[in-house]
Amino acid sequence: MKMIRRKHNFGLLGDGHGRRITHLRLAINDRYEARCPHCASQSGRGAAGAQPAEWLDYAELAHLVGLLARLGVSNVRLTGGEPLLRPGLAELAGRLSALEGVHTLSLSTAGRQLARHAAALKAAGVRRLNVALSTLDAASYCKETGADALPDVLDGLAAARREGFAPIKINCTVRPDASEAALARMLAWTLASGFILRLIDEGSFAVARGERALSEMAARVAGRFGLIAALDSSGLARYWTAGEDARALGVIGAQTRQQEAAFNRVYMTPDGTLHMGAASQHRLPLGAMLRGGADDADLMACIVQGAARRPLNPGLDAAPLRLLRLA
Repeated sequence: MKMIRRKHNFGLLGDGHGRRITHLRLAINDRYEARCPHCASQSGRGAAGAQPAEWLDYAELAHLVGLLARLGVSNVRLTGGEPLLRPGLAELAGRLSALEGVHTLSLSTAGRQLARHAAALKAAGVRRLNVALSTLDAASYCKETGADALPDVLDGLAAARREGFAPIKINCTVRPDASEAALARMLAWTLASGFILRLIDEGSFAVARGERALSEMAARVAGRFGLIAALDSSGLARYWTAGEDARALGVIGAQTRQQEAAFNRVYMTPDGTLHMGAASQHRLPLGAMLRGGADDADLMACIVQGAARRPLNPGLDAAPLRLLRLA
């Protein structure tokens, strides 16, 4: 006798507070190649990740992303760790860009290996880039990251611009001792290069100088270049624009990063664990379920039920932020 399976109409993914979930941050590894103020405190294995043997392969990751896309997740960002350290990244990008429902595919990277991968990633469907870069001074970059690799990052950004990635956002972590002059130099360079500069406070700036200090500093720097505060700064950043509402400068403050109620995103780790917020306690073991034989209906039901139980403010904790990057 043939078994008849019940059809499920899951609809669009949302939580119990009326918020649509449309964005996925997909960490494909938790390895770093250098110290990075935005990504990790030191090179090597990330703070909260599975061993590589537990990582899902690209077919498995694409399968889970496909289920999320069927539920209305349309924006996928590849992160890590440093995603360019995992071999064959363009293969995964190609699988994801071919999924019905995935409209935007982007990448967050420190940029050191971007030059050699830019063409393949663009051809595979990646369109948008976030590159972590906090200084244009080679000595300062080396001190921050432990690597004399600023020329590699700049070469990667030049390659990305030639390939036509857009937008290219420069994620600049702002230290407590940052000066307006330094930020102005960085903004002058990003404006000339056609990039968007985002100033990110990981918390230390706010502790040292006050929560509003970075926004006030950014507003003064923006004024030097004739930038205008954007009317719509929805999302994590507050933006200033230049000409025809083109975003040029953004600020992500420490308090803003903790306003989880505004998030429309979920996070997946390399082993297929889906985090409903950046905090680690709100997670679904989709990878383990997939490898254990769960069918698509069971996996999608788990996702929908997990989203429905998502708290109004899941909160943030320090360790997952190294892996589940918000930017």
